[in-house]
Amino acid sequence: MELMVYIAIMGIIVIVAGQAFSNSTKFRVRNQSMIEANEVAGNIAALIKDDVAQMGAKSAIDPSKGTANTDGFLLQPLVYMDTTNKDSSSFNLTRNGVSDSLTLRRIQYSDTGTFVRIEEVSWYSRNNILYRSCKTIDGTADSTNCPKGTAVAVEMADSVHQFKVIPSKPGILENATVPGVAGRIFPGTSNLADKSFRLIPYYGADHYAYTTVSPASGSSSVSLTGFSTNFNGSETTVPDPVRHMVFAGSAESTGDWNTCQKLSFKKDSVYEISFEMPFGEDEARMFRAGIDHFAVGIRTVNGNPAMVADVPDYYYYPPENEKGIGIRTMRFSTRTENLQACVAFTFAFFSPTVNMGRFSISGLQVRYLGEENYVFDDAYIPERKDKKNVRAFKVDFVVKKNGEAGNASVVIPAPSNGVRG
Repeated sequence: MELMVYIAIMGIIVIVAGQAFSNSTKFRVRNQSMIEANEVAGNIAALIKDDVAQMGAKSAIDPSKGTANTDGFLLQPLVYMDTTNKDSSSFNLTRNGVSDSLTLRRIQYSDTGTFVRIEEVSWYSRNNILYRSCKTIDGTADSTNCPKGTAVAVEMADSVHQFKVIPSKPGILENATVPGVAGRIFPGTSNLADKSFRLIPYYGADHYAYTTVSPASGSSSVSLTGFSTNFNGSETTVPDPVRHMVFAGSAESTGDWNTCQKLSFKKDSVYEISFEMPFGEDEARMFRAGIDHFAVGIRTVNGNPAMVADVPDYYYYPPENEKGIGIRTMRFSTRTENLQACVAFTFAFFSPTVNMGRFSISGLQVRYLGEENYVFDDAYIPERKDKKNVRAFKVDFVVKKNGEAGNASVVIPAPSNGVRG
């Protein structure tokens, strides 16, 4: 009897111990699978982020265009998807809910920042396998990893049960109207095809000299001539250099710089100044970046013009060849409440002949882009004309290992995507 009781007790102990060991083993396997799945998801998120963040990079140093003192820059229009059909974004997105595909274009640079090639990179899922492919659109191909012609696809992860790419809703849509909502606020007309504006010279105080503006009454493209030079024969720094400034006003306005178009900027909201600078065939080509000075920004005009402390000027340079360098954009926000200011361009020349050139500003616009945070709607699919204004993507995907899921969700800004006209 004692032996039977002993055997029964031992049996219970063995069963309990065995069950505990089995549960421990299952927990360890599950835990290991979850760790592995999350590790794969994290690694893939980092790779996708690296690709998407470079989307739309479109200008590079071109050594053949430079001089002994400056670098030449060249715009690569093939970074845009299809400008013929008004798609100047740098991505295509196909969505089906759990297995989306994203294709993007960007420039690949050398270690010194010179142009190497334009790449078209695709991320897509097929039969629960996530792939990344690459092909060269233009430039020097990487025959192994990114050849011309047929793209090389590489398996990045298996057991991918969801790959979802959600574009952010643009703060501005092409059919937006003004005022009060995200859209164009300058020129201040509801007709988006009307891009006429006026540039008004400021001169007299603080070594600002007069600038000749043509046409003085305004147009969609305004030229500037009659500049002064600060060249003193030795290229040394000139104290109190002669400068030039012009203010943006509506084409209907008359009068001096005080009649510039005063715009209202809300605190902590994002705005964008955009314009083009056509290529000139005259001495304008002698502009030297880092020596001569072109800038655009905003100024308050209560009394004398004054910079806004938290909105620095955006520096730019004219194109060095007939291809131009596309639309220039300056994005900014302010911490100032109820800011009233005008758009202003400033110039200062230190090269001996560049001041004799003609410089033009075309298609000047100011847009309100909305609040700083990105907005994502799982059901949103941008129209072709609005793709160029997408500035971020949210990527969600699920990887499973031995039945255990690893999840990743990453928001990736894409500030270089597209060009706005």
